[in-house]
Amino acid sequence: MIGFILQVAATLFLVVASLTYKGKKYTRWSFTLYNTTFRYDIIVISAIVNALIAFLYGLNVFGINNVIFPH
Repeated sequence: MIGFILQVAATLFLVVASLTYKGKKYTRWSFTLYNTTFRYDIIVISAIVNALIAFLYGLNVFGINNVIFPH
């Protein structure tokens, strides 16, 4: 349960950090579909991955599905 709480806290921190990011978000180079900077991409991708892991961890903690830690 402590790991789940820490995962949710990390996810909330990363979501807030990605929404309140004060640095440069966009670049003029057009290599991909989105023209965002590498620093901003790292924060957003980390928030997405942590949210997915928190969701799977929540499924395990509440006994819905044992995807992460099979018994």
